Amino acid sequence: MSKKSDSIIRHLPAEFASLVRRFWLVTFIQFSWATDIELFFYPVVSAENEIHKSLNTVNVETGTYELNDGVPALAPGHNRIRLNFSPNFTFDLQIESYSLLADNFRFRLATDQGVIDGPEMLARTYRGRSTDDPESQVRLTIGPNYFSGFIKTGSNEQFFIESVAAANETAESKTRVRIFNISSLNKSGIQLVNDIGLAENWYLNFPGIELSSGATFTADIIYEAEIALVADYYAFTKTNSTDQLAYELLNILNITDSYYNQLNITYRLVELFIFTYREAEPWPDSNDAGELLDAFDSWVGDGGLLNWHDLATFWSGRSIGYSYGWLNSIGTFRRHHLVEFWNMGYTRWLGNFQAHEAGHNWGATHMENDSRWIMSSNIYDGVINWHSATVAAFPGFINTALDYLDPADSVSAPAFLFYQPQIINDDNQDGGVDPGENFELQLPVVNIGDDTSNSVVVYLNLTGANSLFLTVHEANDTVGLLDPMVTTYANHNLSVAANIPMSSQIGLEYLISDGIVSATASYQLEIGQIPEYGYLVAGVIDNGNSNGKFDPGENILLLIDIKNEGTVNGQNINVLVQPQGANAIYIQNVDSPQIIGSLEADASKQQEITFEISEDFPASEEVELMITVSDSFSVNQRLRSFVVGLPSQHHFWEDFEYFGYDPLGAGWTQILTNGLPVTSTWDSVEVHDEDNSDWISGPYAGQRALFSAENWTGSGPGEVRIITPLIDLRDASAPNLHFKEIRGWDNYWPDPKPEHQIKIESSSSPTGPWSTIASISFNEDDFMNWQMVDDIDLSAHVGERIYLSFFTDTHHYYWRIDNVAVTDSIDEDLTPQSFRISQNYPNPFNSSTTIEYRLTQPAKVNLAIYDLTGKLINTLVDYDQPADHFTVHWNGIGQSGTPVSAGVYFCRLQTADHNRTIKMLLLK
Repeated sequence: MSKKSDSIIRHLPAEFASLVRRFWLVTFIQFSWATDIELFFYPVVSAENEIHKSLNTVNVETGTYELNDGVPALAPGHNRIRLNFSPNFTFDLQIESYSLLADNFRFRLATDQGVIDGPEMLARTYRGRSTDDPESQVRLTIGPNYFSGFIKTGSNEQFFIESVAAANETAESKTRVRIFNISSLNKSGIQLVNDIGLAENWYLNFPGIELSSGATFTADIIYEAEIALVADYYAFTKTNSTDQLAYELLNILNITDSYYNQLNITYRLVELFIFTYREAEPWPDSNDAGELLDAFDSWVGDGGLLNWHDLATFWSGRSIGYSYGWLNSIGTFRRHHLVEFWNMGYTRWLGNFQAHEAGHNWGATHMENDSRWIMSSNIYDGVINWHSATVAAFPGFINTALDYLDPADSVSAPAFLFYQPQIINDDNQDGGVDPGENFELQLPVVNIGDDTSNSVVVYLNLTGANSLFLTVHEANDTVGLLDPMVTTYANHNLSVAANIPMSSQIGLEYLISDGIVSATASYQLEIGQIPEYGYLVAGVIDNGNSNGKFDPGENILLLIDIKNEGTVNGQNINVLVQPQGANAIYIQNVDSPQIIGSLEADASKQQEITFEISEDFPASEEVELMITVSDSFSVNQRLRSFVVGLPSQHHFWEDFEYFGYDPLGAGWTQILTNGLPVTSTWDSVEVHDEDNSDWISGPYAGQRALFSAENWTGSGPGEVRIITPLIDLRDASAPNLHFKEIRGWDNYWPDPKPEHQIKIESSSSPTGPWSTIASISFNEDDFMNWQMVDDIDLSAHVGERIYLSFFTDTHHYYWRIDNVAVTDSIDEDLTPQSFRISQNYPNPFNSSTTIEYRLTQPAKVNLAIYDLTGKLINTLVDYDQPADHFTVHWNGIGQSGTPVSAGVYFCRLQTADHNRTIKMLLLK
């Protein structure tokens, strides 16, 4: 491989490429090359591929290129080919044809209409080396408009050429490739993680290859492996070109062969079986591969696969286990190869390759987030990703497989396999590690080799920022003699300091060695599980008008539901309520903090916080309460806002901020559907739209709405009636009803959908009879957004006290309502204020932030910044403004002109009648 070509031919434009190739065919015949060509690949602009974006590879250089005039057919024999990736990236290769297809190869496509025989020749595979690097390794797979392969230099550089389809083109004459340059590492050791998947951390150091005369590879192949592949065509074509699946599989085999050829193992593909199905086609609800195979055999309708013992499974996006029968059959037919592909179509390099060879299982694992990304050889035994029921008997199954393998040509040696270490004998016997505890770690170790290891020692080393808080009392545990296929346990005693930060992750680095053979493994240990607290303002009991809200002059009992959402018990939990903002001075005698002695995991407790509201509290303004639930490990803190007193010009106002999940006890009632309650209040709700394709979220951050879901199961239309508290219109002159609502259809309901209506009804009694005031209906194409309902005339009820009902019988999937108001004047914002202030953005911020607000009428405005203590930090606006939309920027500067410190600040917007406050977080 050379970075720069010494030939001027590479500078020729694309239109002369075919002429150059014909010229070379004549000129270089004297060198006895069957074909001598140069392929010009030109760079194209390509966005970063989502598949590779998250891969943490080492020394990766990527480029995307196109070959405009296709890949020519190569002649039998030795070929010289130059891959010219413009402008200065060139490979000079000598390759020869090398078929991975057995003579009896079959390609079949299974569909729900039966099985179709495919073409026998899918693509050609080639092997060879770079002309200037005798220790290099080359594998190429070439098909119509397909070019992919692997180049490994003698200095251990690894180049992977990946054939990709051009965007938005289903059929094209161009060949597009992507190149990856990855430097390999050389380590040793393997590990089995959580008994469900292989994770390896080593790369083989291959010996140099001695080339035989007239060939690019040694001919003394010892072992053979037959391979059968089964692929999910439907899953693959979700994200890949429809004509590339067979090439993709062959290229995977080709690259695998480039590694295993050095181990004197050769591969032949005997069957490629690709199946596809309609999207709605159900599959057996089973994790057992034996049942799956039986179902597959019946489904294809022609008796199934011929040799399912050497079946390779590809199962997209699903976990399947292995039946006892399958495990026991692994070694029945010697030297067969099991291959398991995972998530094809999402991960370019896939698979857990397992070649049973003389008592060992050679393989590599490749997952989407695997930092190694490209396959690297490692040694392990057994079948990975097996059903949990087989885990305990794992060594027995390996013995069963080994009984049928021919060890005649195998070199006897021990080899070690690790399992996830287990915590045993911790002080409180809860199976976890907590601060101040002593505990014992037990590491299962298996000798999966075919020879006894005489003096095995297991070493433990701790890593991580907090590893100094742990003490290993004896780092070395001598296991001693370990026979083949025998499991033993290494034990290490440790202590944890009482002051270790919570929670901590400690790295466990294991080294096992008998003085000759060694292996390593790494694991993570979690120290200290902590409780996590959620809370909900469940309701308000007031001693004034008993409306379940805050009013000036009232004594308040605030009900807060506390829940331990963690996995361990909580102790000494503080519940703190702190008034915030400009109106905090009107909140007095707060019975806070309160202490909850203990709270078990998943348990709840209701706390009652009492306080007094001064009679001087400005009616219809807000008070902000900072509610904090915490212990020594966990803190949950939120700022809640509550309107105190009925806003001016309002006969009724409800924003549902005072209610918990069940809005009872404050005058709202509901009619039950099928005997089930249907309404609740939520801080945030997420539901699907009618096609289950989009999410509708809301209401909006930090606020609540009334939520109704009367038909979660699609059982048919139901009736929902939500009834307000008693509304007094005896002093009204021209009352109007305003509210916001949002609806969504049930995806079970057929098309066309019936008329979608909400009826507004009135009655002097909460039980009726009801008279219809109005019916509302909206274009349901816009049900993703809140709809404003304005000016429903209630003047017919002047002088009365009435109940209002919101009624529907048209099968809503959900319905939400908020900001219900009955006013004597039109408030186009449907809020008590004559203005609206939006949350600042960005928030949190570290340099400057933007504050937007809107006035619905002219007013003198004061916009000011306060700290947590109520101290004025800066005044941003203090003058008359017209009705309009305004934008103000704050750069974190105080009144003195100096930057303020990081922390929580409040921005208060105030007019003569009302004020509103938002919370901001400044970071440094």
